[in-house]
Amino acid sequence: MAIKMVREPSETPNINNIDDIVPMRYAYGNQNGYVIGKGTEISNTVNGLNFTVNSGRLVLQGVECDIDAIGVTITIDNIATKRYYTVYLEVNLGLNTATIKSEYDTATYPSIDAGDDLTENTTGVARLPLYQFTATSGIIGEVNKVVESVKYIDESFIKNVKVNNSFNSDTANNILFNFESQSGLNHLTANNKIVAYKELVNSSPISIQTTNTTISSTDWKLIISNVDSSASVSYEIETYSSAVLMKPAHRQIFNLRFQSQSATQENRPWIYSIPVTFCPITTPVTNFSNVYYGQLMFKYESGNVYVCYQMVNVNLTNPSSSTIMTSPNVIGFYIGRIYKVIN
Repeated sequence: MAIKMVREPSETPNINNIDDIVPMRYAYGNQNGYVIGKGTEISNTVNGLNFTVNSGRLVLQGVECDIDAIGVTITIDNIATKRYYTVYLEVNLGLNTATIKSEYDTATYPSIDAGDDLTENTTGVARLPLYQFTATSGIIGEVNKVVESVKYIDESFIKNVKVNNSFNSDTANNILFNFESQSGLNHLTANNKIVAYKELVNSSPISIQTTNTTISSTDWKLIISNVDSSASVSYEIETYSSAVLMKPAHRQIFNLRFQSQSATQENRPWIYSIPVTFCPITTPVTNFSNVYYGQLMFKYESGNVYVCYQMVNVNLTNPSSSTIMTSPNVIGFYIGRIYKVIN
């Protein structure tokens, strides 16, 4: 058996699994998801027409379900038409079963009904989405894990806040602190003002400047994979240069937000260009034969963000002589730290 409930009815003593499910739901803070450190944490494997949900423990409304080392495999059809699949866990207390199922649609990912409240309906059915992926002509792609881990501490239950060594329930130093949920994310607010917090996505320098006259796919550098397009999420992107001519604009911060789009729109790239025009310090501003023009370009395509930077030595008095800069003193444009900002 590849998946089973951790707790099942017992004859001696006469115990039903619902007797354990209710306290477990409280113990998990009413969170649904997978347990960190158990098995392979519900990872996945793709092999031809087979999509396998690997080992781990899932929790749904207090019902714990273990997937063993064999995993649970779903086999798709080899159809030329693109299909959008949603893989989900279904718990049926009436039958005392836990099952991994899937549904598909040809237009968008199916929305899975959450089902019953298992505390109120002790013979009910509840469901939890685990994965989404597409399949075309038997090729599985665009795999996205939508189930989240169960947090050891759910911030929505934190009531005491310490400020300047003072404890006072929800208020400290006349500042009202509260944890509230918006779009599935927990937010700290102070006097009803949302306090943004950051998650570091990248800290290693990424060289993004190209010396090619015509920009090709190899010039675009991937900087963010699987972009979070939630309304409460944005990305803070740092750019910098070690080049002599860029000293006045050594470090810049860009804040970009990506909104959810239809499946068709997701695959259409858009380019956001930022021009940077300046003259070297050693050149009078009246000399328009030696102007430097830099173009910083962000591209959002299929849920990923790419970036490219190109610098041109523009000769306004003789435009045909303008050239892509390859001199060492102007090369060295980088992406620095990238933060995912939740607010």
